[in-house]
Amino acid sequence: MCMKRAAVNPLYAAVLCFVLVGCTSSPEYRPEEIKAAVRASNVFFDQLSAGQYDAICEAAVPELRTGDNRDRLIAVLKKVNQKAGPCSPPTLVLTSAGRDKTGRFVDLRYKRTCAIGEVREILSWSMQDGKPFLRSYFASNPALTAD
Repeated sequence: MCMKRAAVNPLYAAVLCFVLVGCTSSPEYRPEEIKAAVRASNVFFDQLSAGQYDAICEAAVPELRTGDNRDRLIAVLKKVNQKAGPCSPPTLVLTSAGRDKTGRFVDLRYKRTCAIGEVREILSWSMQDGKPFLRSYFASNPALTAD
């Protein structure tokens, strides 16, 4: 039996690469910023697990460091931490980088296996002089929204 090797469309390969491992062909892609954001995410998850919410806020953009925004961020972090229960170390699923009206950013998507099941999380980092500052956090699992 003879098998033919199928030709792979380069566009399909690029899309598959982006979907599977977070490759990006964006001119905004800077490997050193991605690495810095991944390191900051590792610290974030360690702090989240330890309940160090103030430390997380101090590593955020100025808008999340004070007032109502800080209070809301801490409330979300506490809710995720309490409802998710113990979690496995995070696995990086997708990486993207770019620029918007506020400047350069790196978005990292993670998944963790927790007591409530799989939790998917997005950490968005504002890059300022090569240093990441948390600009948003999102966590997803149906049990997180149940009261």
